[in-house]
Amino acid sequence: MIISLTLWIALYNRVITPLASKIKGKPTQLSVKQRMGIGLLLSCTSMAVAAIVETVRREITIKEGFLDEPQAVLSMSALWLVPQHCLGGLAEAFFTIAQNEFYYFEFPRSMSSIAATFFGVVMAVGSLVASFIISTVDDVTKRGGKEKTRAICIQRPGERGGEQSSRRPPTGAKEELGWSAVRRQRRTMIDAGVRRGSTPTEGVDGCCGYLCPKSREVQQVQFDLNTVSINFDHKERTHPLCESSSGLDAGYVSDDPRYKESMAQPPMAPPPKSLVFTVTRREPELIAPAKPTPHEFKKLSDIDDQDGFRFQISGMHFYRNDPSSMMKGRDPVKVLREALAQALVYYYPLAGRLREGPGRKLTVECTGEGVIFIEADADVTLEQFGEILLPPFPCLDELHYDVPGSGGMLDCPLLLIQVTRLKCGGFIFAIRVNHTMTDASGTIQFMNAMAEIARGAHAPSILPVWRRELLNARNAPRVTCTHHEYDGVTDMTNYTIFPLGHDLVNRSFFFGPTELSALRRFLPPHLQACSSFEVLTASVWRCRIIALQLDPAEEVRLICVVDARAKFNPPLPAGYYGNAFACPVAPTTAGKLCQNSLGYALELVRKAKNSVTQEYMKSMADLMVIKGRPHYRIARTFAVSDLTRAGFAEVDFGWGKPAYGGPAMGGADDIRGFACFHIPFTNDRGEKGVVVPICLPAPAMERFVKEMDSMLKDHSINATTSTFIKSAI
Repeated sequence: MIISLTLWIALYNRVITPLASKIKGKPTQLSVKQRMGIGLLLSCTSMAVAAIVETVRREITIKEGFLDEPQAVLSMSALWLVPQHCLGGLAEAFFTIAQNEFYYFEFPRSMSSIAATFFGVVMAVGSLVASFIISTVDDVTKRGGKEKTRAICIQRPGERGGEQSSRRPPTGAKEELGWSAVRRQRRTMIDAGVRRGSTPTEGVDGCCGYLCPKSREVQQVQFDLNTVSINFDHKERTHPLCESSSGLDAGYVSDDPRYKESMAQPPMAPPPKSLVFTVTRREPELIAPAKPTPHEFKKLSDIDDQDGFRFQISGMHFYRNDPSSMMKGRDPVKVLREALAQALVYYYPLAGRLREGPGRKLTVECTGEGVIFIEADADVTLEQFGEILLPPFPCLDELHYDVPGSGGMLDCPLLLIQVTRLKCGGFIFAIRVNHTMTDASGTIQFMNAMAEIARGAHAPSILPVWRRELLNARNAPRVTCTHHEYDGVTDMTNYTIFPLGHDLVNRSFFFGPTELSALRRFLPPHLQACSSFEVLTASVWRCRIIALQLDPAEEVRLICVVDARAKFNPPLPAGYYGNAFACPVAPTTAGKLCQNSLGYALELVRKAKNSVTQEYMKSMADLMVIKGRPHYRIARTFAVSDLTRAGFAEVDFGWGKPAYGGPAMGGADDIRGFACFHIPFTNDRGEKGVVVPICLPAPAMERFVKEMDSMLKDHSINATTSTFIKSAI
């Protein structure tokens, strides 16, 4: 389908349209509606052909006596599938492209995005209805003790006309077509391998195998060091009664040679290129404040509830088992659960729920319902993660579990904490908080309150301050500053962070004193006194744009996240834990950024940072009210946040400082590649510096590494080690 789609687009644009225009003597092109109509016709034709092929397949199945054999091998070529997929590709080329053009050119400009969104919603509703119909059919047909009808399988396994099938396919045979091939393909995607000599319903006595409704699921995930990406997402199902397993046993065979290599390693020593472990979670629970708290409504500030902050932020902390610590022999889960309940007495708005009022204004109803707490255990030691602890982390979805339905904005828990015990006695503390409630500084303030209480304090040393009205719009809102971060998107065709078509990869880069000195060589004398953050941000931004190879005329933007607490006169109260930062933008074009020196990029970074003042923050709050709390622009934007002084690595719950403390992911959780953080780090030579996790398409990452290396190499610098840090996973 993809091949036919690609070929037809090229043929239509390069051959058919120019030829038709030449014949008629004037520009000729099918209208949007005509192409949509042709696409629908081709789509219907594709479905009709698919139905014919399925009819032929079923007739062959009946003829060969395999009606009740889902894993039978048929004497039917896979080439039967080619016509329907070719027609499907042509249908997509006509209909989908024309439909997008219709939304963006036929609708009013203010409605184009809404129209496209509504189409996506309709498709989602259609899928939901289809799932509901299938579930209903299965539920109705399995009543009375009957086995349910599998709507996706025409030739149903098992009984047929009261007779048992007497013909079975050869064990381990290669399926070429039909339900067995579909099922094998799906299981391969899930397990990254196949299981020899077993079927979906096989098992030992008293167990129904894969489909056992009593089975419990735990995640096993394998990662690859070089690409820092998930290779396997395998669900092991173990029957609680018979102890049979359909997980990684002697019969498990991977399709990936790297997996075979890793499985050949001794079981007690994890292979050098992979880390596989199991996380067992208890049921999530709600932790309410330890004492009664006021039931009241508290409005968020006009900075807090902007559209761009309506998501979750996450952090991870890894703690070693220190026998000399004050917490020796104590259970971290119990200690932190109690500390959380005590801290919520002071931070009781976090135990409430968000409500939305007129003008999309958010208010916290302090209900005292509580926050989510998850207790978990992992059969892995902290040492197995490696000496270098940096995001992304293996099995992140299990160490930082997203409870279904808990991540919404309204009427959902505002805070989630998971504590996972490790085999070595250490533990992992994961936190997720609704960004509208707090920022990085506020999150650290809350965690330090928990830490002080866990160590025996009766109250936090810094008491929380709400006072969100300090960052509200003025009585007569007026935008007095330039806020490029909220500029409208003028070109919807480029509403992406990266050029499409490549997988994204993550890598982390270390910059110590030597590397920073090398970068400063490219700066003119009047910029030598600039901060390390400014030098590093300008260098990474410039190398990143060079690596992406964008159109020289295309606008690119850098967001510098600036903490504005000290910008106010007087400064905001010490205990203020609301959002108090700005996102000023440095705009330019890809051509100017790449062709000019590093000093040009640095001047843009400094100008953006220095634009944040008390008036800038007031103007931003006014803009939120005037323009309906808009989202900051994402297209071709790169955001950088400095966490080197945030204090993530200083949070001590009683077991000492963390081996790692910082963001759970290298960039923004929801939009990969949009943002990166500067994380404090000490390398194996004891040099203190900064780690910058970067996310780019694979080809661009290679160019980024090459460009950065060219800036760091010099005969006067002892570049004995690469700045690239391989992840422990």
